[in-house]
Amino acid sequence: YNCHADSTGASKCNSSPSPSPSTPSPSPVTPSPTKAPSPSPVTPSPVTPSPTKAPSPAPVTPSPTKAPSPSPVTPTVAPIYPKYIGCYIDTNSRDLKNLGYRNSSNSVRLCTTVCKAMGKVYAGLQYGTECWCGNSYGNQGGVAVNTTCNKPCPGLSTDICGGDSRNSIYQVMDPANAIADDSETPSSSSSFTVFSLFSLGCVLLISLIM
Repeated sequence: YNCHADSTGASKCNSSPSPSPSTPSPSPVTPSPTKAPSPSPVTPSPVTPSPTKAPSPAPVTPSPTKAPSPSPVTPTVAPIYPKYIGCYIDTNSRDLKNLGYRNSSNSVRLCTTVCKAMGKVYAGLQYGTECWCGNSYGNQGGVAVNTTCNKPCPGLSTDICGGDSRNSIYQVMDPANAIADDSETPSSSSSFTVFSLFSLGCVLLISLIM
């Protein structure tokens, strides 16, 4: 104990321990700088790209099916008879084998009507007054220069009734409707005369007048 006299002379002791001999303070230790550990190299993980999703195709709206256009129908036009074919050469052997008539009232209308009534396909007007009928033509020299058919018809001067050894050929009916052949021998005079035609009816009479 530490005892000492106070101002009254009384001894006082306290329990404070005597100070220990001082221990020299240790030198301060300066810590060595800690070297930060080098970071381990980071190997990036391989990035697997997400599969790209193909875009969904746009819905296809089917085009409306266009109905095929119907093929144009070409109307059948019936041929108009009598139909002029041309000027053809004739000889004494006769291109058209059947004499319709020889008459001073000859005209295209009359001759074609007579040949049709005889069942012949073709009519040939010759030398102004003659009318020949048959189912074929062009066998005596073929086509002639058109201007050599130059005889006006006496029954109608605006018509041409062939020429010298020239026939103005007309088709008067469909060949499918022919009912006579050409085997007949040309006659020098016609038994099928204009006068006998009057018995066929008014159509022939009108043809004769016109």
